Amino acid sequence: MNYNIIATGSSGNAVVLNNNILIDCGVSLKTLSDVKKQLDVVLLTHIHSDHFNKTTIKNLAAERPTLRFACCEWLVSDLLECGVSARNIDVMK
Repeated sequence: MNYNIIATGSSGNAVVLNNNILIDCGVSLKTLSDVKKQLDVVLLTHIHSDHFNKTTIKNLAAERPTLRFACCEWLVSDLLECGVSARNIDVMK
């Protein structure tokens, strides 16, 4: 397994595993410019803005209409508000 720490800390968190899994999305879309085309899934852990950047998620969903988003049940409504299609959300139990 390889990983790429995009950002960590209170100003934003994002880590890419195996070049295709983004864990947390608390950064700008520009910060993800080198990796966003390779992503298959975005795994979101919680709603704090340094892990869940609503603008970035909205733009990722618009640019990548087949991109999957995985989260706990309580984040589904926030993803829907960001414009993520319900069919692209995987609820992790």
